[in-house]
Order: sequence, then structure tokens, then C-alpha cells
Amino acid sequence: MLKYFHTYKEVTRNCLKEWFDLILMILICSCVAGCLPNDKYCMDALLKDVPKEEIDSQQMCNEYIFSDHKDELMALKWCQLAADRGNDQAKINLGVMYMQGDGVEKDYKKALELFKEASCNDDGISTNNVGVVFYQRGKFLDALHWYRKAEKYGNSLASYNIGIMYLRGHGVPKSYFLAHKYFLKAARKGVGLAQINLALMYIHGLGLEIDYITAYSWLNLASANGDEYSEMLRKIISTKMNKKDIEEAQRLAQELWSDIN
Repeated sequence: MLKYFHTYKEVTRNCLKEWFDLILMILICSCVAGCLPNDKYCMDALLKDVPKEEIDSQQMCNEYIFSDHKDELMALKWCQLAADRGNDQAKINLGVMYMQGDGVEKDYKKALELFKEASCNDDGISTNNVGVVFYQRGKFLDALHWYRKAEKYGNSLASYNIGIMYLRGHGVPKSYFLAHKYFLKAARKGVGLAQINLALMYIHGLGLEIDYITAYSWLNLASANGDEYSEMLRKIISTKMNKKDIEEAQRLAQELWSDIN
């Protein structure tokens, strides 16, 4: 079965499981986020002005990846066909397959080549993915270069990823101030992981004063998108808040929601 890296729920689940104790809330979530091959919000831009035959082969690729008829070899066949026809989404899908060794021998170099090919069309999605490959391999300065490039194309996941680098001090001096800046930028674009990280920074007072009201409001937005972990965190910090605090947090969440939408 294909396991695509960095789908929203997968990143959230693994991130929270690996990086902090949910009940004690000791650590802060710090996973990088890449593309999202089956995410409509993320991928719609890649299908604009694409010839029908490319879309047909890409749809077959998706059929064997995401439907009940999952088949790695058939997915590889159709994704390769679509990629050979120049389809950027197929290149991204193939890159993920090579990166994870799904149906093929794991090959970071090949994955990187495919992501770079897709990024040649000034596409922030695949450009961010190049950064993710470098980050996963510990080449932080290269990752930062590609994240900044993706950010110029308007990719909000790249902003989140830069925030992670400042949070952890990977390739840059550790800075809670700059981590907050980039998380906030991504959170205002609707990136759930950034919203959760902002909340955790306010909960722990990382470079900020502890502020449960603001933390609750950001968790409110993340949980509104169906994120079960942010809902659990929200319930935990609500025990430290009175009724007036919660009402204020809900009001603030409504304002943030209006700004995002």
C-alpha cells in the first residue's frame, strides 16, 4: 500500500505522537510538511490548462494510488506515463514513490530530480517538496533555499517549514521570535500545523507570554477542520480557563476565521 508522506492528517498524527506528550504538553510539534498529492487544495493549480490525455493518465495514476484498488506497480506505470507527458502532479507522485520506496527501490536522487522538474514551472508546491527532501536528508541550508523560493511562489507550507527550522535551529540560529513570525504567516493562510504550533508556543510561553486565550483560539480553528488532536489539546487547556476566557477565545477565533476566509 502506498503511504504518502505529509498528508495533513498523517503529519499531524505522526508529529504529535513523536514530538510531544499530548497530556503533559512538554514538547512542541516540529515536523516539516510537504505536498499533499491527494489534496485538492494543494493540487488544483497543477491541473490548469493540462491536455486531456495528461489528465486521463494522471487520473489512472490516482486511481491506483488512492482508490480501493491500490496497486503500486500500476500506479508506477500510469504516473510514469503522465510524467513523461509533462504532468507536474505525476512527477510529484513519482517523486514521493521514489522517496519512500513504494513500488520502486528507494532513490532520493531520483525523487529530487522529479521534484526539481516539477518546480521548473514556477510551482510553489513542488518547490517546497524539494526543500522537504533536502531537510529529510539533513541538508538544512539547501532546504532553506528551496523553502524560501517556494514561499515567493506563495506556498504557505513553505512558510510553516521555515518556522520549524527557526524553532529547532536547523541551518539557522534558533529563534522563537522568527518561528512565531513564520508560523503566524502560515496559520493565517489556513495551515493547520502552523495553527497548532502557534497554540503550543502560547501554551508553553516560548518567546511569548503564556496566553491560553490566544492558544485556545488557534486550536479552535484547527479543530474546526476536523483535527482531533487540536480538539484534545483545546479541552486540556480549557481546564485552565474560566467561562469568560473561553468566550473571549471563541470571539477571537471567529475574527481569525473571518480573516482567513
